[in-house]
Amino acid sequence: MDNFLAQTLAGISPDITQGKRRAFTGAGRCLVCLNLRLPFEVDRALVLSAGIHGNETAPVEMLDALLSALFEGKIPCAGDCW
Repeated sequence: MDNFLAQTLAGISPDITQGKRRAFTGAGRCLVCLNLRLPFEVDRALVLSAGIHGNETAPVEMLDALLSALFEGKIPCAGDCW
């Protein structure tokens, strides 16, 4: 996934077809739900949430960096991410 933040702000819901464990849904300009599921049962999950208030985008930029690292394989996904 390339530049999740820019795509989200532009209202673009990217199609993610890079793996069976990834699912993406979106509605509206900035409402996005990204669900990364492992192909086997896990006993833990992580929920991440970020928003933009005014011109403060740091939380979303941090989430963008994390998602980029996950999709580029730089860090492993050890549990389901919601």
